[in-house]
Amino acid sequence: AKANIDKAKAQKETELRNAAQEKKRMQKLSILKADAKRLEEVVKKDKAVLDDAKKKVATSKASVTKAEKDEIEFLKKSKLAKDSKSKGKFAKQSKDAASAASNAKKATEVANAQVVAAEKVYSSAVNDLNMIREKIKTVSGGK
Repeated sequence: AKANIDKAKAQKETELRNAAQEKKRMQKLSILKADAKRLEEVVKKDKAVLDDAKKKVATSKASVTKAEKDEIEFLKKSKLAKDSKSKGKFAKQSKDAASAASNAKKATEVANAQVVAAEKVYSSAVNDLNMIREKIKTVSGGK
């Protein structure tokens, strides 16, 4: 009878230990899932920033192209103009367009740098999220 009591006692202790471990595992899983949810939001925001930076690059490049075309167009008009007043006006417009092209090129460089930075931040957030997802798989037993 004593052996049965000891056996039941040991079984009860094992059950309690297992229950405590399961509770800890569930708490850890809950924390990891909350982290994953938070990181998903971070990834979404970082992706939006990246997409916005890419749009700025495209806009800047379009501005450069337009300004360069304007510069050439006004230069042609300046050379074809009959009177000196028109020549001067078109020459000034050509010079202004050249300046606009230069500014747009600088803006494009800045926008490109922002894209590179945004890509690093986004990539890092995606990696963090994937790590958390792997931990969740491990803790939940591959589910």
